[in-house]
Amino acid sequence: MAGTAELLSVRGRYAYGSDGVPAPDGDLVTWVAGMLHQIDGGVGYAIFGDLGEELGLVASKRFQVALMNAVWDEMLRRNWSPCVQSEARLNMFEANDGSLPVEVVGDTVTYKKLHFDPHSIVFAHLYEAPENLHGGAISLVDVRGYLGATGLHFYDVFRPSRRPGHELRMVARDEHHDTLLSEYASVVNPPGQGRLLLVMVRNDPVVGVGHEIGEVHAINPAEPTARRFVRTSIAPHH
Repeated sequence: MAGTAELLSVRGRYAYGSDGVPAPDGDLVTWVAGMLHQIDGGVGYAIFGDLGEELGLVASKRFQVALMNAVWDEMLRRNWSPCVQSEARLNMFEANDGSLPVEVVGDTVTYKKLHFDPHSIVFAHLYEAPENLHGGAISLVDVRGYLGATGLHFYDVFRPSRRPGHELRMVARDEHHDTLLSEYASVVNPPGQGRLLLVMVRNDPVVGVGHEIGEVHAINPAEPTARRFVRTSIAPHH
């Protein structure tokens, strides 16, 4: 059955360097890398719920980049990457849902049916609290578990998107979608007022998890809305 994703803590697991960047300690990096690697028993994701109280917004953005780089280095050290270091790069942008850079992500919103992104090996979103919005829950889906239980192959369950500009995105087939979300998903809700949420996801289909962001609705349609986040990802050059 679907459940609630565990929120991790960064408390006591980072230190400020001489450059003023809060860097994760080695134990945290090793732990997160292991959580991302399902083949060795990880869940395929890592979620931190106390960055707002611990670091604040500006330092949390720096921590996000430092953690991503350190985890990527650890994945390379363990030969857990589908490509070598010179073939991939860290990408980063800040966005408000509804105004994402189309040239990077192919759409202006993240509210998409259960899918795997076409390029990212690992990605992380640092979410601020949504403003005047209801919904937007994040579902992280154990696709490997579903395939193992059913004996199906990946392409039995997922297909390329038919939407123009999204052809490389793999989306869940309708006949499997509801079961995947109801029985194989871990769900995390958006952060509350004054809080931040860092969600790191192993995205490649063989060893990662699928994800879906629930649709949102304005609480007061007459007022402005916002759902701001910072995205970092490790992706092959393309």
